[in-house]
Amino acid sequence: MSGDKVIRSCIDCGVVNCDSMDKHYPDFCLTTKLDAETQWEALQLYKYDEENQKIAAAAAEVEAENYCRLTRIEETIEFSKKMGSRKSVLPHV
Repeated sequence: MSGDKVIRSCIDCGVVNCDSMDKHYPDFCLTTKLDAETQWEALQLYKYDEENQKIAAAAAEVEAENYCRLTRIEETIEFSKKMGSRKSVLPHV
């Protein structure tokens, strides 16, 4: 596996500079390193796709209302509620 390129993302960041923007971003930071074309394409997906808008809004609300207060399972439950999800029974395989 040596020689494989390691791709990092926000999950790998220990700086947490996105909210305050008062520190240096890591070299892999998409906030500052994302090319304009990819950024434009992503914005279009949020702007013109209602389902993407709904998902992004629900995720942002859960984070804003519960940051560092809930477990990931609890956050998932809150997200599901905001999305209007209901428990469903899957057929046994």
